[in-house]
Amino acid sequence: MRIRQMDTSFKLLRTGVIDLMQVHNLVDCKTHTATVHAWKDQGRIRYMGIAHYITSACGEVEWVMR
Repeated sequence: MRIRQMDTSFKLLRTGVIDLMQVHNLVDCKTHTATVHAWKDQGRIRYMGIAHYITSACGEVEWVMR
């Protein structure tokens, strides 16, 4: 579902390249980060970010980013 939403962002923004695609939580993060990395390799995304709304998740966010 979220990958479809991310793909829809390209259509709504009427662009082939998005400067920053941010994953907003760690739900199915492995799938989303793999997709974002692939799109980055394809030149569809310039930068990737991960954020979470709970400060106690900062350690896991850091682990994912490494």
